[in-house]
Order: sequence, then C-alpha cells, then structure tokens
Amino acid sequence: MSGELIRRQASKPMPARTQRVINNVSNETYVERAVIHAKAVVAEQALNEVAYLTALKNQLETAHPDASESIAFIVATAVQGIAQSVGNFARGLD
Repeated sequence: MSGELIRRQASKPMPARTQRVINNVSNETYVERAVIHAKAVVAEQALNEVAYLTALKNQLETAHPDASESIAFIVATAVQGIAQSVGNFARGLD
C-alpha cells in the first residue's frame, strides 16, 4: 500500500578502521572522477576550437588564395599551442 514503511535489515557493525578506509577510497574515487571529467571537458573544448580554426582557415584560404601559406602557418601554430596547453593542463592534474 502507499505510505507503508518497509522494514530494512540493519547492517552489521563495522570496525572504525574499516569505515575510515572505505571513506578514504570513496573520497579518492570522487577526486579521480573529477579529474577525468575536467580532462574530458578541456579536451572537448580544444577539439571544438581546432574545428573552428580549421573551418576559418578554409574560409580564409578560399577568400585569399595568395595568403594561403601564411594562413595555414598561423592556424597550425595556434593548433599546436592549443595541444600544448591541453597537455600541460592534463599533466598538471596528474
């Protein structure tokens, strides 16, 4: 019936040391999940930025074919900088 209370079985007593170990593992797992999430978000943003720069490069090369080498160099340098920044970020979290 609705509103009924369901009796739960009580858990057995646990030593305090075991509880501390479980809490520490839980906290470490939470931190690791946060680090993984941060790396994934930064990587996704970097990929979006690289995709944008590539599209912009293609557009500019079409509009200014005489400057295509310079445009390609500038975009390649920017992409390399983004890659280095993402790598530095990831290493900083490890």
